[in-house]
Amino acid sequence: MARTCLTRLHRDIEELQNIEGLDDWIRISSPPAYGLALSNPLFRAELKAMIRDFQPHLVIVDPWNSCVRDAMEKDFQEGFARLREVLAESPTEPACLILHHLRKPKSDDRHKGRNLAHLLSGSYVLVSVARSVFVMQPASDDTEDARVVVTCAKNNDGELGPRSAWRRGTGKFEEVDAFDWEAFDSGSSSSREPKVKEEHLRQVFGNGLAPIKMSEAAAALMEVADVGRSAAYKALETGEGGRFAHILLRQPGTAMLSLRPTAEPRAEVSKPSIRSDS
Repeated sequence: MARTCLTRLHRDIEELQNIEGLDDWIRISSPPAYGLALSNPLFRAELKAMIRDFQPHLVIVDPWNSCVRDAMEKDFQEGFARLREVLAESPTEPACLILHHLRKPKSDDRHKGRNLAHLLSGSYVLVSVARSVFVMQPASDDTEDARVVVTCAKNNDGELGPRSAWRRGTGKFEEVDAFDWEAFDSGSSSSREPKVKEEHLRQVFGNGLAPIKMSEAAAALMEVADVGRSAAYKALETGEGGRFAHILLRQPGTAMLSLRPTAEPRAEVSKPSIRSDS
């Protein structure tokens, strides 16, 4: 059960490697027009039929607020009861992963560790019902920073373990080495991820004019500039407002990019010196 738009989903999956047989393991629903209407008996009946047919081992709900009408305790309790009813249709007794938003931040927020669970939006019921809670926070306020910090704030079946920093990529997360925890805890902007520079683009395109597929250019840019996927694609925008639109050229009707041709520097013509002999 997902809310990701199909266009973005198609693009993301297209860039993954070695996905043969993926349909045998994953089912992704289109975003329902009226959300995950678990209060509707007909919707639950359709969902139960899908669960019985596929028999999943894991069901992911994204986002939780599409399952409930409000953020009050009663709404959350009813939502969980109906979700359990649906999951019970599978003989595999599937686990359930729920994606939920944090509440709006406050200026005095200094939550860490277990206390991060209190940042979840809505009723405390969500935290009390869940066997474990993982909180994912952006590493900085920089919109081009693809790094996140993940903290286990609750674990009924084991230790919480240390928090960790990761970089979001295409279909995967890569652990960040030498993350500046002091800067993150203090809210310092020095923890921001490096931005894409023009020299990075010229390195990706090899200073040549041969077109490259956008997905390949983005993957190379992520590695060369050490940035996340969103920052790489943003740097490759060729429309109005694109940071590097002045040097990038997109082939009409395709996803192929190249560098714009630049004029060769004009050779200086030396003027003959006039010498007068007296």
